[in-house]
Amino acid sequence: MGLYKTNTEELSYKQSAIKLVVVTIVSALIWHRYTIYAWLGVSADWIEKYEYAEGFFALCILWAMVIPFYLGVIGIIETFVKRLELKRKQKMLNKRARKTGKQYSLDDIAKRLREEDIIEFEVKTLSGVIVIGSSSDCEPGGFKFFDKAYYIGDEEFELDQEKEFLEKLSHMCGGESITVLSIDGVKVK
Repeated sequence: MGLYKTNTEELSYKQSAIKLVVVTIVSALIWHRYTIYAWLGVSADWIEKYEYAEGFFALCILWAMVIPFYLGVIGIIETFVKRLELKRKQKMLNKRARKTGKQYSLDDIAKRLREEDIIEFEVKTLSGVIVIGSSSDCEPGGFKFFDKAYYIGDEEFELDQEKEFLEKLSHMCGGESITVLSIDGVKVK
Protein backbone atom coordinates (compact mmCIF):
# COMPACT_ATOMS: atom_id res chain seq x y z
CA MET A 1 0.00 0.00 0.00
CA GLY A 2 1.46 3.36 -0.99
CA LEU A 3 0.52 6.67 0.56
CA TYR A 4 -0.02 8.20 -2.87
CA LYS A 5 -2.16 5.38 -4.32
CA THR A 6 -5.93 5.30 -4.29
CA ASN A 7 -7.96 2.69 -2.44
CA THR A 8 -7.81 -0.64 -4.31
CA GLU A 9 -10.20 -2.55 -2.04
CA GLU A 10 -13.54 -1.09 -3.06
CA LEU A 11 -15.58 -1.98 0.02
CA SER A 12 -12.90 -1.75 2.72
CA TYR A 13 -12.00 1.24 4.86
CA LYS A 14 -8.68 -0.38 5.85
CA GLN A 15 -6.32 1.27 3.34
CA SER A 16 -7.79 4.75 3.78
CA ALA A 17 -7.80 4.47 7.57
CA ILE A 18 -4.17 3.31 7.66
CA LYS A 19 -3.24 6.17 5.36
CA LEU A 20 -4.91 8.72 7.67
CA VAL A 21 -3.24 7.22 10.76
CA VAL A 22 0.23 7.35 9.12
CA VAL A 23 -0.31 10.94 7.97
CA THR A 24 -1.48 11.96 11.45
CA ILE A 25 1.50 10.31 13.17
CA VAL A 26 4.05 11.82 10.76
CA SER A 27 2.46 15.26 11.03
CA ALA A 28 2.39 15.07 14.85
CA LEU A 29 6.06 14.03 14.92
CA ILE A 30 7.02 16.95 12.66
CA TRP A 31 4.87 19.39 14.64
CA HIS A 32 6.47 18.33 17.94
CA ARG A 33 9.97 17.88 16.57
CA TYR A 34 11.61 20.14 19.18
CA THR A 35 10.29 17.91 21.96
CA ILE A 36 11.70 14.90 20.13
CA TYR A 37 15.05 16.69 19.74
CA ALA A 38 15.09 17.28 23.51
CA TRP A 39 14.39 13.58 24.17
CA LEU A 40 17.17 12.59 21.77
CA GLY A 41 19.58 15.01 23.41
CA VAL A 42 20.15 17.22 20.36
CA SER A 43 21.90 20.37 21.49
CA ALA A 44 20.29 23.79 21.23
CA ASP A 45 23.36 24.98 19.29
CA TRP A 46 22.75 22.44 16.55
CA ILE A 47 19.06 23.40 16.33
CA GLU A 48 19.99 27.10 16.11
CA LYS A 49 22.69 26.45 13.51
CA TYR A 50 20.43 24.44 11.18
CA GLU A 51 17.12 26.06 12.09
CA TYR A 52 16.22 27.23 8.56
CA ALA A 53 17.23 24.02 6.79
CA GLU A 54 15.48 21.89 9.40
CA GLY A 55 12.36 24.08 9.26
CA PHE A 56 12.29 23.93 5.45
CA PHE A 57 12.66 20.13 5.57
CA ALA A 58 9.84 19.86 8.13
CA LEU A 59 7.60 22.10 6.02
CA CYS A 60 8.30 19.97 2.92
CA ILE A 61 7.31 16.81 4.80
CA LEU A 62 4.11 18.44 6.05
CA TRP A 63 3.24 19.52 2.51
CA ALA A 64 3.97 15.98 1.30
CA MET A 65 1.36 14.71 3.77
CA VAL A 66 -1.44 16.84 2.26
CA ILE A 67 -2.07 14.54 -0.74
CA PRO A 68 -2.17 11.28 1.28
CA PHE A 69 -4.53 12.96 3.75
CA TYR A 70 -6.77 14.06 0.87
CA LEU A 71 -6.65 10.55 -0.71
CA GLY A 72 -7.49 8.96 2.66
CA VAL A 73 -10.51 11.18 3.25
CA ILE A 74 -11.75 10.73 -0.34
CA GLY A 75 -11.21 6.96 -0.05
CA ILE A 76 -13.36 6.78 3.07
CA ILE A 77 -16.10 8.84 1.44
CA GLU A 78 -16.04 6.71 -1.75
CA THR A 79 -16.13 3.47 0.24
CA PHE A 80 -19.08 4.76 2.27
CA VAL A 81 -20.96 5.71 -0.90
CA LYS A 82 -20.20 2.36 -2.60
CA ARG A 83 -21.35 0.42 0.47
CA LEU A 84 -24.51 2.50 0.65
CA GLU A 85 -25.25 1.92 -3.04
CA LEU A 86 -24.57 -1.82 -2.73
CA LYS A 87 -26.93 -1.99 0.23
CA ARG A 88 -29.59 -0.07 -1.74
CA LYS A 89 -29.22 -2.40 -4.74
CA GLN A 90 -29.47 -5.46 -2.51
CA LYS A 91 -32.65 -4.06 -0.92
CA MET A 92 -34.15 -3.55 -4.38
CA LEU A 93 -33.18 -7.08 -5.43
CA ASN A 94 -34.64 -8.50 -2.22
CA LYS A 95 -37.86 -6.56 -2.80
CA ARG A 96 -38.08 -8.02 -6.32
CA ALA A 97 -37.29 -11.45 -4.91
CA ARG A 98 -40.45 -11.39 -2.85
CA LYS A 99 -42.30 -11.82 -6.09
CA THR A 100 -42.29 -15.43 -7.01
CA GLY A 101 -40.21 -16.71 -9.83
CA LYS A 102 -40.19 -20.12 -11.44
CA GLN A 103 -38.59 -23.21 -9.95
CA TYR A 104 -35.86 -24.87 -12.00
CA SER A 105 -33.78 -27.89 -11.11
CA LEU A 106 -30.03 -27.53 -10.82
CA ASP A 107 -29.70 -29.91 -13.80
CA ASP A 108 -31.91 -27.65 -15.97
CA ILE A 109 -29.79 -24.62 -15.08
CA ALA A 110 -26.56 -26.55 -15.77
CA LYS A 111 -27.91 -27.74 -19.14
CA ARG A 112 -28.84 -24.17 -20.20
CA LEU A 113 -25.42 -22.88 -19.09
CA ARG A 114 -23.63 -25.57 -21.12
CA GLU A 115 -25.75 -24.95 -24.25
CA GLU A 116 -25.61 -21.14 -24.26
CA ASP A 117 -22.39 -19.16 -24.74
CA ILE A 118 -23.83 -16.09 -23.06
CA ILE A 119 -26.76 -16.30 -20.64
CA GLU A 120 -27.64 -14.67 -17.34
CA PHE A 121 -30.04 -15.77 -14.60
CA GLU A 122 -31.29 -13.69 -11.70
CA VAL A 123 -31.65 -16.26 -8.93
CA LYS A 124 -33.21 -16.11 -5.47
CA THR A 125 -30.89 -17.51 -2.80
CA LEU A 126 -31.23 -18.04 0.94
CA SER A 127 -29.65 -14.63 1.60
CA GLY A 128 -31.05 -12.55 -1.26
CA VAL A 129 -30.81 -12.31 -5.03
CA ILE A 130 -27.69 -13.02 -7.10
CA VAL A 131 -26.82 -13.03 -10.76
CA ILE A 132 -25.33 -16.18 -12.29
CA GLY A 133 -24.54 -17.13 -15.85
CA SER A 134 -22.03 -17.92 -18.51
CA SER A 135 -19.97 -15.49 -20.53
CA SER A 136 -17.74 -15.78 -23.58
CA ASP A 137 -15.48 -13.60 -25.68
CA CYS A 138 -15.61 -13.12 -29.42
CA GLU A 139 -13.65 -11.23 -32.03
CA PRO A 140 -15.00 -7.79 -32.98
CA GLY A 141 -17.58 -8.32 -35.71
CA GLY A 142 -17.27 -12.10 -35.34
CA PHE A 143 -19.78 -14.71 -34.37
CA LYS A 144 -17.49 -17.42 -33.00
CA PHE A 145 -17.28 -17.46 -29.20
CA PHE A 146 -14.29 -18.62 -27.12
CA ASP A 147 -13.01 -18.50 -23.52
CA LYS A 148 -16.34 -19.47 -22.02
CA ALA A 149 -16.63 -19.14 -18.23
CA TYR A 150 -19.32 -19.34 -15.57
CA TYR A 151 -19.93 -16.74 -12.88
CA ILE A 152 -21.78 -16.20 -9.63
CA GLY A 153 -21.90 -12.48 -8.91
CA ASP A 154 -18.30 -11.29 -9.33
CA GLU A 155 -16.73 -14.72 -8.85
CA GLU A 156 -15.67 -16.44 -12.08
CA PHE A 157 -15.30 -20.19 -12.74
CA GLU A 158 -13.53 -21.80 -15.70
CA LEU A 159 -15.24 -24.59 -17.67
CA ASP A 160 -13.26 -27.26 -15.84
CA GLN A 161 -14.59 -25.85 -12.54
CA GLU A 162 -18.22 -26.53 -13.45
CA LYS A 163 -18.63 -28.99 -10.58
CA GLU A 164 -17.45 -26.40 -8.01
CA PHE A 165 -19.72 -23.79 -9.63
CA LEU A 166 -22.79 -26.05 -9.35
CA GLU A 167 -21.94 -27.08 -5.78
CA LYS A 168 -21.62 -23.46 -4.70
CA LEU A 169 -24.89 -22.56 -6.45
CA SER A 170 -26.66 -25.50 -4.81
CA HIS A 171 -25.30 -24.47 -1.40
CA MET A 172 -26.35 -20.84 -1.89
CA CYS A 173 -29.86 -21.78 -3.04
CA GLY A 174 -30.41 -24.45 -0.39
CA GLY A 175 -30.70 -27.52 -2.56
CA GLU A 176 -31.45 -28.83 -6.03
CA SER A 177 -34.44 -26.56 -6.67
CA ILE A 178 -33.60 -22.99 -7.69
CA THR A 179 -35.98 -20.05 -7.94
CA VAL A 180 -35.21 -18.12 -11.13
CA LEU A 181 -36.58 -14.57 -11.30
CA SER A 182 -35.36 -13.64 -14.78
CA ILE A 183 -33.37 -15.02 -17.70
CA ASP A 184 -31.35 -12.49 -19.68
CA GLY A 185 -33.33 -9.67 -18.07
CA VAL A 186 -36.75 -11.13 -18.98
CA LYS A 187 -38.95 -12.02 -16.02
CA VAL A 188 -39.85 -15.69 -15.74
CA LYS A 189 -43.51 -16.55 -15.29
